[in-house]
Amino acid sequence: MTQKKDRRNAYLNNYRPDENGTYVYQGDLYTFRGDPRSLRRLKIRLAVLSSLLLFSLLAAGLLPFPGISRCIYIMLPYAAALCGGVSVCWGVARFCAGPASLTEHAHEAAARSLPDRAIFTVCCCTACLIGLILYLIQNGLSAATFGYLVFPLLHGAALAAALRIRALLLSAEWNREPMSTSTASARRQPPDPR
Repeated sequence: MTQKKDRRNAYLNNYRPDENGTYVYQGDLYTFRGDPRSLRRLKIRLAVLSSLLLFSLLAAGLLPFPGISRCIYIMLPYAAALCGGVSVCWGVARFCAGPASLTEHAHEAAARSLPDRAIFTVCCCTACLIGLILYLIQNGLSAATFGYLVFPLLHGAALAAALRIRALLLSAEWNREPMSTSTASARRQPPDPR
């Protein structure tokens, strides 16, 4: 139990108090490999795609479906996809609001875990589409209405947005810049009184 807690808070070891008592980050920094303009373009693309992802999932949930609201093999994957989409949007928002240089734990949360969250959303959207196909096979195509045509399109848009978010984050290159020991020790020493 304590090992799990230690792993969860391991990033706190990178912060040390300075002479004023405030904590200063002394771990590795990750900087985007490229100019600031390309980082800005990446952040704009991620923000637009995550907005499309969330809008598509919310709009799919607001469609009127007769009988489908009681279908567990559609509603359960949809709820999981919605949770995954919200998680992706939250991570993208944190990434876009952050500085150009990321701390080690911020890089871990943004560049490493966001592609996994996006894949989770893709899997849930796919399961939801498979559930819809099973529902239509079971109940016949005569039950299909306008909502049954728009629902797969919205889920397809969400699926494509999540895949593109994953591709953008995996293609982004980061430089790891270790904190030099002379800089770190200079930060910890009290200033010269002279």
